Amino acid sequence: MKTRYVLLLFVLFLSNFSFPQAIWNVWYQYGPYGGNVTDISISSFHQLALIANHSGSVKVYDWIDLLKNEEISAMNYATIGNRLYIVTNDSLKKTDDNGYHWADVWVPGMKIKGLSVSPLLTGNIFLWSDSVIVFGKDDNYPWETIYLYGNKINEAHPSVTSDSLFFIASENGLLLSGLNGFVDTLLDVSVNSIACADNMFNRLYVSNSNRNTIYFSNDDGATWDSSSVGLPETPVNDLVVYNTNPQIAFAATSDGVYKTVNGGDVWFKYSNNLSFPEGGRIKTLKSTVLALDGENVLAGTPEGIFKATITNDNWEQIGANNQTVKSIAKKSFYFGDNLFIGTSKGVQKSDGYDWTTSSLYSQNGPEIYKIFCNRNSYDSLVIAVEKKANGSSLFYRSMDDGNTFTPVFLTPEGTGKINTFFAREDSSNIIFALTDNDSSSFGMFVSFANGDSGTWKPLSSTFNKKFNTYAYNPNVDTLCFIVNDNELYKSTDGGWTLKYVSTIPSKKINDVLIAEYNYMFAAGTGVKRSTDFGYTWSDWGLESIEVFKIVYDWWSLIAASHTEGIFANYHLRGEWIPFNVGIPTKRINDMVNFTHGYLHAATEANSVFMMYLIINKTEDEINIANNFSLEQNYPNPFNPSTKIKFTLPSPSQGEGPRVRSITLKIYDILGCEITTLINKELAPGNYEVEFNGSSLASGVYFYRLEAGSFIQTKKMILLR
Repeated sequence: MKTRYVLLLFVLFLSNFSFPQAIWNVWYQYGPYGGNVTDISISSFHQLALIANHSGSVKVYDWIDLLKNEEISAMNYATIGNRLYIVTNDSLKKTDDNGYHWADVWVPGMKIKGLSVSPLLTGNIFLWSDSVIVFGKDDNYPWETIYLYGNKINEAHPSVTSDSLFFIASENGLLLSGLNGFVDTLLDVSVNSIACADNMFNRLYVSNSNRNTIYFSNDDGATWDSSSVGLPETPVNDLVVYNTNPQIAFAATSDGVYKTVNGGDVWFKYSNNLSFPEGGRIKTLKSTVLALDGENVLAGTPEGIFKATITNDNWEQIGANNQTVKSIAKKSFYFGDNLFIGTSKGVQKSDGYDWTTSSLYSQNGPEIYKIFCNRNSYDSLVIAVEKKANGSSLFYRSMDDGNTFTPVFLTPEGTGKINTFFAREDSSNIIFALTDNDSSSFGMFVSFANGDSGTWKPLSSTFNKKFNTYAYNPNVDTLCFIVNDNELYKSTDGGWTLKYVSTIPSKKINDVLIAEYNYMFAAGTGVKRSTDFGYTWSDWGLESIEVFKIVYDWWSLIAASHTEGIFANYHLRGEWIPFNVGIPTKRINDMVNFTHGYLHAATEANSVFMMYLIINKTEDEINIANNFSLEQNYPNPFNPSTKIKFTLPSPSQGEGPRVRSITLKIYDILGCEITTLINKELAPGNYEVEFNGSSLASGVYFYRLEAGSFIQTKKMILLR
């Protein structure tokens, strides 16, 4: 993370050099690592994939998100090669190139809990729900179903010795089933996990669903021994066995990872550095799922995935960037200053190099839905807000740049959530909190002492009013408020008294800002614009999109929605275009910008993304020709060659010549031109060109197609 960020800063320093601007308008994943990991799979090529917060990720040079905007319930690599199977809400899919191309395999027609693939060459695929197991092959129809009435299925594990047998971990016991439907009970206890060596040792380990007991067998389940010696009191979540020596196995528990070296008789804790702060002390992380990759042990936790080795339990966090981020704030204008995020577990911050946790962060920490800090670079104040079940909100305050927090204020019951904070321009010690006001309560609270405990008071003039958001106009020293969903008010005395201006023609306004020339923009269902400082309003696009945040940057407007991603309106020309290049999700929770072009977006399940925005020409990314196309290179990542396809459409009548001047060039991440693949006139049609990077180092590169007014740039990865 640190190396990548230093390189990015160097790239931004060089941004004044002549370079195709479209390349820079790309979101980069900024972190932090996190997300509750529920599944891990490793291919025969040592490719790592996982599910965290219901999102899939694969480690290729860096973490890459799989199946954007789709929830994933299970995954598994095929025995041979790099084929990955994934179960979404409605289908079983496969990919052979780390998610760049997908194919549907089968639609189960039921909710799938798990997926496994036989380690034998037959490659039988097993899917299971609570009480049904389905098996088949991705090129063979129909699929066959086994119904297990009265048995709740926890796992189905194919046999390593016979392609017609598989083990079933169920609430009623460990079962051995054949593909023809016969079932034999091997162990009459509730079982939640199965592990067996992928060889002929016939060694089995299973864990009890209700107790901290692990059962083990040396004869394919004919006879069993059991032990709980050394294990914590809670049940085991998952098991893996070391193929080279099946006397060695690992158990995932709520108290970290445990290991045995004598076949399961005795277990000992194997969790050095597998820890996180919890209530002011260091607590071992819960381990939910395990996997083995050669000599490496991988543990999935609520904080992402960690790695150790078979012989050394010095765990390190290795991914993925799947943290849930609810709110985001930045202290000042500079690259290196602190970025604060409110997550479902508390507050984390970044200094531009590393992510650290605050005292208000733990596995059972509060969900922070709003975070605030002053822009003053010398002000160390940070306020984080937790919503309570009764409609009140609890304020936490930090005076040391978000390292330690203490509770300072609990709003009255029914107040509703805090929509935003603002500090008085004439005194940063005076802080206002604007509330949703779910009942007859005060709409605004104020502190005269930098948010300290005991200093928050309701503003009597705001009783029974709902405050959605505010904007400040420095030109006339005026604050603008959106009150009761769509009413615009102004204040010329710092927020103490309000004067009605107009009712904006929208059911609800989520955000408002003031740009140059006293233009005002309001975001709700679509964007509204006023050219007379808020007295009259007109529609300004995105009418079918619920926009919650708008920012003004480089004379352009950026709009964010919770479910449809981000949009840009370049140079206020009036045309909105999607602005999601590089960001894997349309589920955006917050967005913030400072000075020219330094944007951050907080996502629901993919952590934080950053963009250094440079907009000089509207034409750079509008791509006005509808039928032009530049495809993603394949394969990607590649080594050493890859193919690039593009399409040139036939011109409409009267549009111009059928032959166009075309250039296709390759650039490195610093903007230096590597080579020109095409520089000539081409007729309409489909084209494919090969690029060989055998002389280049591993890294990120860009290819850019120019065909008249059509200009498009895409990223590719060379991985040796």
